[in-house]
Amino acid sequence: MEIVSENLFLPFCFILSCFFIFTTVRFRQSSTRSTMLPPGPPRLPVIGNIHQVGKLPHRSFTDLSRTYGPIMHLKFGRLNTVIVTSPEAAREVLKTHDRTLSGRNSPNSIRSINHQNVSVAWIHPSTARWRLLRKLSATHMFSPQRIEATKALRMKKVQELMSFMDESSEREEAVDISRASFITTLNIISNIIFSVDLCSYGSEISNGFHDSVIGGMEAAGSPDLANFFPFLGFLDLQGNSKRMKFCTERLFKVFRGFIDIKTAEKSLRNDPKDASNRDFLDALLDLTVGDEAELDNNDIEHLLLHPLPISFDDSWTSLKWVFTHIAGYGPESWLNKHADFSKVFLAGDSAGANIAHHMAMRAAKEKLSPELSDSGIFGIILVHPYFWSKTPVDDKETTDAAVRSKIDAIWMMASPNNKDGVDDPWLNVVQSDSVDISGLGCGKVLVLVAEKDALVRQGWGYKAKLENNGWKGKVELVESEGEEHVFHLTRPDCENALEAMEKFAGFIKGEM
Repeated sequence: MEIVSENLFLPFCFILSCFFIFTTVRFRQSSTRSTMLPPGPPRLPVIGNIHQVGKLPHRSFTDLSRTYGPIMHLKFGRLNTVIVTSPEAAREVLKTHDRTLSGRNSPNSIRSINHQNVSVAWIHPSTARWRLLRKLSATHMFSPQRIEATKALRMKKVQELMSFMDESSEREEAVDISRASFITTLNIISNIIFSVDLCSYGSEISNGFHDSVIGGMEAAGSPDLANFFPFLGFLDLQGNSKRMKFCTERLFKVFRGFIDIKTAEKSLRNDPKDASNRDFLDALLDLTVGDEAELDNNDIEHLLLHPLPISFDDSWTSLKWVFTHIAGYGPESWLNKHADFSKVFLAGDSAGANIAHHMAMRAAKEKLSPELSDSGIFGIILVHPYFWSKTPVDDKETTDAAVRSKIDAIWMMASPNNKDGVDDPWLNVVQSDSVDISGLGCGKVLVLVAEKDALVRQGWGYKAKLENNGWKGKVELVESEGEEHVFHLTRPDCENALEAMEKFAGFIKGEM
């Protein structure tokens, strides 16, 4: 036995020595490459600076920043990390390098289900795919119209929760508040997406959903050696990947069942796009058909894992927060000192332009601050504004049935139960006689449109409606020849994008 042990011990020592020599050489090479990085504390071979981060990382970083400055470089295993520890440095970094820093490194558990390639939470925000998924999950599920349309549903589910609590109290039974709240929330969401309750208070099925949702969140957020040493990913030492696959597969199985049911129901309808009794999943499935389908079933499954809630009300709340600084006593010192509230502009592209318009309309009716005598908005810039109507706004707008049908389908995700369809006042701003924009709360407007954009004539119609319906301000429109919708996002350095940006900047400077 001693001879066998010696024979095993010597090769082990040789392999261990080679490992440390290799890692030391790699460490010195990486030290040479890191001379262009910010300063940071010395690090150990293999683990880097992991040992210097305790249970309270923010305090560890604060202590280190006192020695190495507000921007410092640490290395966690194979992961190079730049830590920004002051508001001033963060503002400068995000302003100067925002496109570079807008992406996210996905953890090993997320990569194990390929979620980083199809999820709006992990795809880089500069990609067209991210913009499509964001629009679907944000604008077309949590719009004010959709929220208003589901108000009765939410009240009903809360009332069911209260009834369950009353009944349990009468029976003198203890109630798990966390579980009961989860069932209520789950049924609200499931009715919006699938038009059915997924659980009941007396059912044990909800425990499975609860465990799957929480388990997936914990698997994504738990420490994992593979996040610092990617070559260890296949070992799954902490079991996070296994847990993530198990939890998400249970959720995907439910999603697939509803997708199959909805697909079968659509095939039996006389009109597959009948707007009655439609839910979010119906609207998503409309985008999976045709030769140029924008989604497939796998996209839908991953999209349903975490919708992104953004709405007009969020924009209004943010705008009101900005105006809390008008008297110089707001929570953000930079705005108190430097913001000129006599020159506030709102701007947005596509759906963002639609929001900018509605914020200016609302600002004219509701005061953003008691300090204001008017709307507080000096001007708005609408880039390729997302306005639409059931019939063409003029004889130059596209009549291509496939194009119009696709735009109709996208809007129906926003409010599948509304009575007006794409003539909803939130969308049909231009053609509808019932939508009065003469009270737009600003003094000047710049509209930028693109020649090959299906929405281009809506932009021209918006300009004409402002000019001909009593609005007292000044409006200018600029059309980019030969360009598609939001081309400037995919080709920001092209000549037309630079010209549009120059016009944008000139408008703010007062050159209009």
